[in-house]
Amino acid sequence: MSVQDILEDKEKVRIISQAAFDSIDINKTGFLERKDVEALLINIAKDLNVKKPSKDEVDDVMKELDPDKDGKVRPDEFQVLVEEILGSMAQTLGHDPNLPK
Repeated sequence: MSVQDILEDKEKVRIISQAAFDSIDINKTGFLERKDVEALLINIAKDLNVKKPSKDEVDDVMKELDPDKDGKVRPDEFQVLVEEILGSMAQTLGHDPNLPK
């Protein structure tokens, strides 16, 4: 199964997104706070061997993930990020998610 196949299956995307969300939501609150998003970004930066994100960069990501500005990223808001990541992966692997197979 390709990344493109997964991206086209909304239920699979939801399951992947929820699993990723649950692994980040260590307090099991049902939402991610700024500190959770910051920890995620720091871990990603470490894995990629790049500079740790600045406060402003974390704030920018929070603004994108939290469109209603309540300071809490819900699973449905987080799923948008997962869909963007999967779309980028599909493009990187030579599949344009906007084109039919």
